[in-house]
Amino acid sequence: MFTPADRDRVLAALAARAEADADVTGAVLLGSSATGQADRWSDRDVALTVAGSADVAAVTEGWTRALAADPND
Repeated sequence: MFTPADRDRVLAALAARAEADADVTGAVLLGSSATGQADRWSDRDVALTVAGSADVAAVTEGWTRALAADPND
């Protein structure tokens, strides 16, 4: 189980990856975290927007591979 600190760390890592990805043009935090109502059981809901010129399937595949990777690698 993730602790709130773990979830915050993962969110920060996702934000850094999104900022470094030229195909990602925006990100938004949704749900209870966005409204300041998160508790220790809350997840972090994030949506990304992709540049119109990007290959959405390739961007999705790249993000899926990165999210599925062992975080200790």
